[in-house]
Amino acid sequence: MLPTLQRKNIRNDFTENDVYVFSPRGDVFNLPQGSTPIDMAYLIHTQVGHRMVGAKINGKIVPIDYKLKTGDICEIITQKEEHPNRAWVDICKTASAKSKIRSWYKHEKRDENIAEGKQMIDKEFKRHGINLSEEEYPEFLQKLMIKKQYNSMDDFYAAVGYGGIQLWKIMPRLKEEYQKAYASDIEEIDVPQAPVKRPKASAGVVIEGADDVLVKFSKCCNPLPGDDIIGYITRGYGVSIHKRHCTNVPKDISKSEEPERWVSCYWEDEVGEAFRSTLQITATDRTGLLADVTIKLSDMHIFIHSLNSREAGNGIAVVTATIDVMGRNHLRGVISKLSDINGTIEVKRL
Repeated sequence: MLPTLQRKNIRNDFTENDVYVFSPRGDVFNLPQGSTPIDMAYLIHTQVGHRMVGAKINGKIVPIDYKLKTGDICEIITQKEEHPNRAWVDICKTASAKSKIRSWYKHEKRDENIAEGKQMIDKEFKRHGINLSEEEYPEFLQKLMIKKQYNSMDDFYAAVGYGGIQLWKIMPRLKEEYQKAYASDIEEIDVPQAPVKRPKASAGVVIEGADDVLVKFSKCCNPLPGDDIIGYITRGYGVSIHKRHCTNVPKDISKSEEPERWVSCYWEDEVGEAFRSTLQITATDRTGLLADVTIKLSDMHIFIHSLNSREAGNGIAVVTATIDVMGRNHLRGVISKLSDINGTIEVKRL
């Protein structure tokens, strides 16, 4: 029988459609529907949230974005050091958890916030066609800085970095002000000739000779940007994309049963979406191995879909992680970082 239940709830978030989640001790927590283990960790205690590295639901490790359900028994996995992930702000549901994460980054990671904020502004300015040198930033942003009561560019960058200023809210006005201030310069720019029309990409892949084709990535080889790929025209499901050296792709297309169904394709120059990939980590079996893997992925801001481990015998453990990466080069970097974990024998892509 569960011990006496202690009810905790979040006020000022939601009052309807709540979920009721248990701790391993039997305490019950009331959270808004759509909440994640991150929300529960911060509801238990701010320090628990800051030290969280993962979670178990009913005894099984779940992705960090798992949506809690009434009746779940949620166990928060923590480490000694505080190091919340900046990306959690977009994953958690409750305003309280979001505020605590932003507050931690505001006070603990000022230098990192400044660098992150500057990078975010540079990227958004480029995307919106705002062409200014770094020396011109203070003058251009002066009115906004005065309104927001920031005394220096570093203060402004830091606020952007930890989420105190959300760029998507201010960019339309900044773009409008830029166009007014630099209208004469814009008019004098020579408009280049329209480029030769290329086939339209679908899901980051260009199918030669076709536009707006339904594209899906084969699960047998999980191709990533950078891999040599080929497409197969399926019956009713669009084009299935395979790695060229996938075991399901004939070595000699011309000698296959239906060569006309194999089509040439290639990756778009800039693929702006994440792709799912699965890694297998073989390492010496020890306490804390799974937590070390979780922390390493969290430090790299890698989104984790699933993470599990099993004993392989002879003191060896195998950890399987399904994650999001931006391409083959990104994946190589992730593999390199995971290989640094103490006791790691091999990290390979499945």
